[in-house]
Amino acid sequence: MLTGQLGRSFRDLEAQHSDVEFTFADRAQLDLAVAGQVAQHLNSHQYDFIVNCAAHTAVDKAEQERDLAEQVNHHAVVELAQAVKRAGRLPYTRQH
Repeated sequence: MLTGQLGRSFRDLEAQHSDVEFTFADRAQLDLAVAGQVAQHLNSHQYDFIVNCAAHTAVDKAEQERDLAEQVNHHAVVELAQAVKRAGRLPYTRQH
């Protein structure tokens, strides 16, 4: 599963791995801005890999929308890592 399909990280990943078929979770399916929705979504879906490309990256907007930026960029990432760990998988993250 891939999140953040409208962002640059996703486009870079898709370009580098055009031979891979991705399953996308858009905001309608998995809204990272809603606390608890990550666990709820992952309890009802099974994925081999989860790649989170979603982030609130508009700096000026993030300063105005601090709670939203904190939820998407911090709490949702923690929720993803915890869900992956509960499933017996290894969470991996990379900053770039």
